[in-house]
This record gives sequence, structure tokens and C-alpha cells, in this order.
Amino acid sequence: MGHRSACLLLLTCLAAGPSNISISGQALLIPGIASNFTCSADCSPSCNYSWTVDLYGKPFRTAQGNTISVIPPSTATSETLICHATNTISNLYISRTLILSVANGPSLVQISGVDIVSVGILYGFQCSANCYPTCHFTWIWGNVTSQGQDLSLQLKELQPAQNLTCTAVNNITGVSVTVQKTLEITAGPSNIHISGQAFLTPGVASNFTCSADCSPSCNYSWTVDLDGKPFRTAQGNTISVIPPSTATSESLICHATNTISNLYISRTLILSVASLSNAFINGDSRVTMGKQYSYNCSATCIPSCDFTWKFMGRIYQGDQIQLPIMHQGNEPLTCEVMNTLSNTAITATVNLTIIDPFEVHPSPQDLPVAGEPFFLQCVGHQDTASITWLKNKYPMAASERVHFSPDNTSVNFSPLLREDGGLYQCLVLEDRNSSTLVSRESGTPIQSVGYLLQVNYGPDKVLIVKPKKGPVGKEMFALPASVTELQCLTDCFPACSVSWFYHGTLLSTNVTIFFTPETPTPDEAALTCVAFNSVTKKNKTAETTVVVPDGPKNVIISGPDSLEIGIATSFTCTAECTPSCNFTRILYGKTMMSDEIDIPMNPHISKESISCLAENTITGKTVMVNATLSVSVKIEFGNLFINDTHCMCSAVFAQALCMLTVMDW
Repeated sequence: MGHRSACLLLLTCLAAGPSNISISGQALLIPGIASNFTCSADCSPSCNYSWTVDLYGKPFRTAQGNTISVIPPSTATSETLICHATNTISNLYISRTLILSVANGPSLVQISGVDIVSVGILYGFQCSANCYPTCHFTWIWGNVTSQGQDLSLQLKELQPAQNLTCTAVNNITGVSVTVQKTLEITAGPSNIHISGQAFLTPGVASNFTCSADCSPSCNYSWTVDLDGKPFRTAQGNTISVIPPSTATSESLICHATNTISNLYISRTLILSVASLSNAFINGDSRVTMGKQYSYNCSATCIPSCDFTWKFMGRIYQGDQIQLPIMHQGNEPLTCEVMNTLSNTAITATVNLTIIDPFEVHPSPQDLPVAGEPFFLQCVGHQDTASITWLKNKYPMAASERVHFSPDNTSVNFSPLLREDGGLYQCLVLEDRNSSTLVSRESGTPIQSVGYLLQVNYGPDKVLIVKPKKGPVGKEMFALPASVTELQCLTDCFPACSVSWFYHGTLLSTNVTIFFTPETPTPDEAALTCVAFNSVTKKNKTAETTVVVPDGPKNVIISGPDSLEIGIATSFTCTAECTPSCNFTRILYGKTMMSDEIDIPMNPHISKESISCLAENTITGKTVMVNATLSVSVKIEFGNLFINDTHCMCSAVFAQALCMLTVMDW
């Protein structure tokens, strides 16, 4: 017993280790593939080795021996190898732990980046994956393949939707995973444009449209700025703008947003509001009659204005005018400025003081009447060198009827005729020695104020007419209770007054009347139109006789009471008619054109009827009367005459046999 213990003690004393334990083998595990590891330690006399394999922090398997083969499952990401070295004599042990990573992935592969791309814009995409130790990435876009984890993509043209593909490959295991992202491809917005009128009118709606190149489409929104501040907003591609009266300008901002990509662009349109102010006339306010002056009208106007001048009843157009001063007195010159867009208007006025050097007026101050003498005189306060008379801007010449005074200061019409009417002026060349203001202007001719000679005449001719039909003539037919429109036409200056008389009674003082014959109606009465000129004191009359058609009435057939066969008999048809009647006679049912009636031989006729139809030549009214006449026969045999009743006679004469039967004689 003591000897054994001594031996054990000796062996123990001779045992050494374990120490310097190590595990050798590859550093990376591959799922499903065996990897060998060896455990070694300094041991004397020797060591026993055991292994523990931990997976996910828990014992997975154990093994004995200094080597072990490890095949990690596909789900493993790491494994822990623990080697225990135990001295076979002393049972002392030590351990070594080796944590091994397991090649894994790719997993959770994804493409980062936008889902919608627009043509012409550069986009970046990234492909990521859980991968150990590392992965490499391959991109496919259409027919293009590229490498790397990042991809830059810029499209040059519009295409249908396409798939962007990324493949992640583990550099150790060769395992790959492919993912795809479908990209919607849009274009725009670009080329944004606002269409509409160039100016706004206060209080008036103006429509504007916004458009842009967009694929598939764009949404539009508006912002309206007034005097630099937001005024209103609107949606849609059109907007109606009504600027307030105080606005001078408005800004329209259109935003076009792609409905898919949400990319947007804007366009700003600055619009001036139609305005008008500060109208002003530039030119002389003190002018000389007979001369011409220039005037200019100006205004602050957006976008533009029309200019209308008014002077002494005349109208001129344009911002500049050449104004002849042809009348005396103080007159206002007015310029109306109208905005061409808003049609608003303002006016400017300058009062002209007209200096009157020369004028033409009648002498004496009598009214000009055709057929009477008349004088015109050129009058002025300056000394004259020569005077020329103008009629309607043309020089006048003397004639047998028109005479000038020796100094040409007056013209005499003897007599005055209607054709002498017109604008008369005297063209005066002043004496150069005159000290007047006008004479210092190089002695140029001065055209006087014109005298408009309007010759008073008439009435020369008066007519009673039916409108659109012409004169009524000496007689006018009018039915009872009828209405006839009549006019009294005169040739007068000034216009003549008109008086209508019917049947000696004043009917009307209007030029046009609607005439109805009086009741009871006379057959004929005078209708008179009297024209009177209050200046010439002359009058003239037109007259027509109003005939009221009447009848036929009291139609009578005049003639014998009986007819004798073989003997022509005359009858006359009469009637009371105004103005006259036509007559038609009817015998045997036939119209007779002759006043004589010849009864043919017919022994069976004892009575005959004759008719007369009277027709008014104006109204067409008719009346018919009938007369029944007895018919007799006269038979002569030699010197024998038979007039009897119910007798039969026969005779031979003129080589003819006549059988007559006379009844009801």
C-alpha cells in the first residue's frame, strides 16, 4: 500500500500539462460543407481531447478526439467550438474556444430608390443584402448590365414601365438572390405655357389656360398675386380673372404637377390692368381766325387709347390734329381719350380764344331770298392790300348777275339764285405797312371766317302724292270709309308749313295725312294742300278732286214694249253711276254688243226677255235689270194684213213655203 502510493506520487510528479492548447482549421464555415479542426496541447505524458459544439449559444453536439468535422446547418450564422484537453495522468485540463463565422446570405435583398422616374432626370438606386462575408451585385436594366451596389439611371426618352433587376451573389458560397423593382416612367412637366389675352380690364372676366408637356398627365394649380401679394388660388388648367378697379397689375402663377412623379414646374405671367389717366392737350389757346393750328392730345394709357377731338360740332380722329379756325367767338376744344381694351374714357378741354381779323356777312342784314338782290361784305380791322372772294374754297368770277365792288370788299348778286348757295370767304392779303400782329407774319394771305349762304326759296312746286305710288292727279277716287295715306311734297327752304283743306274746311297741318271721305259723302269735293314759306312769304297750292264712287243704281232699260219679228229694234240701258258704268245687254243668253235687237223668225215665240248689267268702272259693283217684251208677227198677202189669234196661214212667196203658227197674240 505504501509502495503503490509512492508510485502514484512519483507519476504525478512526472506528469506535465496540458498547456498551450490551440485549435487549428479554417476560419470560415460554409453551410452544408464539412470543415475539419484539430485540437493540440502540450501534455506529458499525453492528453485526451473532447469537443463541444455550440449553436446559437446552446450545445449542438459533442465529440471525442483531437479532431472534429463540422457541417453547419444552412440556417447557422456562427458556431462555437470548445476543445477540452485533459492530462491522462493528472486529469488536469484546459479548454480553448474558437468562435467561427458561417458564410450566409444573401438575404433581405432589396433595391432602394424611387418607383417613378422622369425622362431627363438622373436617379440613384442602391441594392442591399444581408451577406457574410461579402456579396457582389449585378444590375440589369433592359439590355444593359452593370456591376456594383449603386446604380445611376437617366432616361433619354419615354418608355413603357420596366423592371430594374439586382442580383446579390455571396462571394464565398456563390449563393445568389435576385430582386426586381418596377419603375413607372414619366415625362415632364416641361414647356409650360399660359395662354390668354395680354391685358386685364377692371371688373371684366378674362380667361387663361395653362398647358405643359406631361406624361401621363399633369394637374394644374394657380396662384394670383395682386400688387405683389397672394390674392387667390384655383385648381384646373383654366382660370377666370376679374381684377378689381384699383388694380394696376396682376401676376398669374401656374403650377403643372405630373400626376405620377409629382414633379412640377411653374410659369409666371405678369399682366397689366387696362388703365387711363392724365389726359392733356398741348397747343395754343389764343388763335387767329382763318389760320390753322396743331394740337396734340396725350394720356397715360395701358395698353393703348383712341383719341377723338370735338370742336364746334365737328369730330376729328387721332392724337394729333391740324385745326382750321373758321368761326369767331370763344370755343372749347375737347379731346376724348378712350382705352381700347376697357372702353373707359376721360376728356381734356382747352378753351380757345379766337381773334377775329376778318369776316364775311350780308349787307344789309337781310335774309337771302331767291329772285331778290343780295350783298356780301368782307369786313376787318386791318388794312388790306388785296381781297379775293372764294366760294366753296374756289375763287369766284364776275358775271352778268354777280358783281364785285371796285375794292373787292363786297359782292352783289342781282338777283340771287338757288345755285348761289355755298360757303363764302374773303382771302385777304394785308398791307405790309400795317402794324398789326397778323401783318408781321410775312404778309401771308388770311382766310376769313366763312359765311354759309343758304338761299331761301320756294315753294316752287307742290304735289299731292300717294307714297310709293306717285302723284294723285286731278282726280282721286276714294271709297266711303276708306283710309288713304297722302303726302304734300314741297320744294322749299326752309321747309314750308303745310295746310290741308277738304271741302273748304281745314283738315290737318301735317305733311302726311290719312284721308277718309266725310260722311255723308258728296260725290265730288276738292282736297287742297297749301304750302307756305315763312321766309319768302310765298305760298303755292296743289289740288285734287276727291271722287267717291257710287252706284250703279236706278238702272233702266229704255225702248218699245214689244218686238216685231223681222224688224230691228233699239234699246238703251242707263244708270246713275259715279264716276261711270259699263253696260252689258243679254238676249237669248248671249251678250249683245249692239243697241239694236233683231228677232229671228220663230212662230212659236210670243215673249222675249232682255237683261242689262251695269258695272261701276271703279268699284266693280254690278246691278242687273230684266225686261219682258211681247213678240208679234206681221204677215202680208198682197194688200191683205192678218193679225189674228189661233189661225193657220200658208203662202207662197219668194219661192218659199212658210208655215207660221202664232199663238197668244
